[in-house]
Amino acid sequence: MDTMNFGDLAISEHEEGIEFSIGQLSSADISSSDIPLLINFLKQHLNESANRRSSWRLPLTGLRNTEADHLRVTALGGDTEQAVTAIDISLTGIFIESSQPLGERGEDVYVRLELLGLAVEVRGLIVRQDKTMTRCALQFPDCLDKGGRPNPPEALSDIFYKLEQVWLDKQLTLEWR
Repeated sequence: MDTMNFGDLAISEHEEGIEFSIGQLSSADISSSDIPLLINFLKQHLNESANRRSSWRLPLTGLRNTEADHLRVTALGGDTEQAVTAIDISLTGIFIESSQPLGERGEDVYVRLELLGLAVEVRGLIVRQDKTMTRCALQFPDCLDKGGRPNPPEALSDIFYKLEQVWLDKQLTLEWR
């Protein structure tokens, strides 16, 4: 197994387990018998972080018969690319429904969003899904800065704010001039 690096943190396998190193200065070993505990800890963290919101989720199901109908979402999970239905969207993630499973929790899915001439592709991480694995929440980890604040690509922001404008119009029955 190779070493995995996360900034200054290096994780590598050694004969009795896993070693965590921070530069040349310090390290910590986890024995093989404790690895299941670490995996459970990481799964719990993933579950809890999936329930955190760093950006408001815009519900799309109530926007039928509006410009939001032009939103096209395509997802590539594994070797399967398919058109999916967006249920809600934020600047840092999307909740979708697909006809076939896209993968399992913790796996990457590549998402392409298109709306009225705007388009963007982002990497999504499956953070939550139903038992059939056809409804899943994807977090866009590359749309968060190091402090955990939303920092999406401009095209994603443009698509989100266009959808938000449609949502506001429908909620407030406003007409823009």
